[in-house]
Amino acid sequence: TESNPLENNKNYSKKIISIMEIDISEECKIYNLEDKLCDFKNLYQQAFKKLNENSKIILSNEGVYQIYTAKIKLFLELKESSLQNFSNNVFDKAYLEIIEANKIFNLIKYTRDEEFKNNMLYAEKAYIDRNETLAKQFIYTAEKLIPDDKKMRKLKQKIINISKIVTLEDDIKSAYMTNDTELEIKLIEKIKEIDSLINKYDERLKKLRLSKKNKEFQNLLSQVQNLLKDDKINIAREKLSSAEKIFPKNDTINVLRERINKRDKIKRINILKKEIKNLIGDDKWQEAIKKYKEVLVLDNTNAFAVDGINFAEEINELVKQINILNNTPLLLTKIENLNKAILLLESASNFTQFSKKLLRIKNLLQYNIKLANELTVVNIKSDDKTDIRLKKVGIIGKVKNKTLSLKAGRYIFEGKRLGYKTILIEKEIALDEKNIFLEIICDERI
Repeated sequence: TESNPLENNKNYSKKIISIMEIDISEECKIYNLEDKLCDFKNLYQQAFKKLNENSKIILSNEGVYQIYTAKIKLFLELKESSLQNFSNNVFDKAYLEIIEANKIFNLIKYTRDEEFKNNMLYAEKAYIDRNETLAKQFIYTAEKLIPDDKKMRKLKQKIINISKIVTLEDDIKSAYMTNDTELEIKLIEKIKEIDSLINKYDERLKKLRLSKKNKEFQNLLSQVQNLLKDDKINIAREKLSSAEKIFPKNDTINVLRERINKRDKIKRINILKKEIKNLIGDDKWQEAIKKYKEVLVLDNTNAFAVDGINFAEEINELVKQINILNNTPLLLTKIENLNKAILLLESASNFTQFSKKLLRIKNLLQYNIKLANELTVVNIKSDDKTDIRLKKVGIIGKVKNKTLSLKAGRYIFEGKRLGYKTILIEKEIALDEKNIFLEIICDERI
């Protein structure tokens, strides 16, 4: 706050009897008046203006006016008198009176500030003692003196709530006696909302909150263990996550997480095993392999999955190789393919109890091998003039009728006759063709 220039004036320390006692040059320095303006008229105007600025707010307060009525009355009379003297051009006397008025104002202000401070102290003490009547008496007096003081308003609000605080304190004691932790916490939090500076419950609140957290934590851990017994993995994981938020560094969290992960892994592997069983029942071995690999993702040393993949891949390979021979059965007419087929049959015998499809195509291969080993009767009709030769096999010669016994396969019959066009007849004998007729005659002249 800017200090009042008049307060720094040495003349304020004594009672001024006459104008002769005032050092006018010193007075002018206070107001920064130039020498040519240094007179009582200008001094009065400066002092009067400053006094008005300083006293306006304080003296307009109705509470201050009621308390200091006599002093204010004297103050106003001096001001009015100084104005009259100033109007009558008696500037020196006007200045003396305004100095006296300022002294009275400063006394009023000082007294007001001291009384305000004392009433605040008494109100605070009464509040701490929970003496509502006294606390209100002192705070209302302080409010009259300085109604816009922030600390006063804050303390007033606390005092207004004394009865609530007393009730809450009684309720806190009851909650403590009945060991109602939840209620005690709520009541302490409520009293802290009213007055955050009430600190006598701080340690108790801290202890209660910790106790509550411990209780919640242990309850959640118990739920997790029960949920694991019931195989409710996802809910158990959610509960553990809630517990971890309470005490993130607790060692039990990691132990239970390991158990959840292990249980979850076992559960998921068991689900995959059921899926694999169904896929094997439907002869879907390739899809089964994918599921086995999913098991290995969960457990990379799982013997069930490792053996299962090998088993499924072996069946898949047998199915693939047998299908090649069954889809192109004439391959069986070659000895190397026939030997391969026999080996495939031997291998397939170890797996047919697990795969209906493999059993079916194995039986078909056996039938095709049987057909491949049986000869086909080929009946040739000619004109006894055409010279017939079976390429890569031998000469048949000139015949009218000829019967041959041939294995299934692809054959080329060639007919020649002098003066006639040579003819070529290609014939593929299927495995299931056992009696066929061919006419080979060169009858087109060159």
